[in-house]
Amino acid sequence: MRTGALAAALLLAACYPGGAETVEDLDSVTTQHDPAASFATLRTYAFPDSIQEVSAPEGEPLPMDHSYDARILSRVASNLEAIGLRRVDPSVESPDVNVLVTFAATRYTEYTSYPFYDLWPGWAGFGGYDGTWGVYYPWVTGTTYATVIDAGSLRIDMLDQRTANPLMKQLTAIWAASVDGVLAGDKESIVQRIEKGIDQAFAQSPYL
Repeated sequence: MRTGALAAALLLAACYPGGAETVEDLDSVTTQHDPAASFATLRTYAFPDSIQEVSAPEGEPLPMDHSYDARILSRVASNLEAIGLRRVDPSVESPDVNVLVTFAATRYTEYTSYPFYDLWPGWAGFGGYDGTWGVYYPWVTGTTYATVIDAGSLRIDMLDQRTANPLMKQLTAIWAASVDGVLAGDKESIVQRIEKGIDQAFAQSPYL
């Protein structure tokens, strides 16, 4: 899920001057596809009724609120239909592609330490003690600050059912989209950002 890079980017943008001004500025949409895939021949797709939870390889997993599953899946479905695909029941008709939607919510913590500076060298000294004297602080350890970022990643994977390998139990992905961002703000605003990201994923994939 590119979690390491995602976490680093979010933390850097959130913590430093000149970075993002709103959480929406931290949102990103990434799409990749198989250049050899013939998307023009696709006609049908199968779709889950819920979003599957997955865990990122780094960070602390967070629980997902599934109350918005239907709304998010509906947004994905409307985009699939807009590119000419028809949803089918896989128990009745074998689809050309299976579309899998997953979500990972993760808490990342970045620790930054600031040492306690002493007065050596360069201090001016005072009565009887010149600047060659140092000052010893045996009880000082410095200060450490923790920055916590809750991030979410919605993945949409298009799996080619026509090239399924029953022997290897393997499906080949021909398109993948990742909608990433910070889980901040009220639930409605988060869902709206996810919907915007879904639309963008299809908009930046004109080959579909």
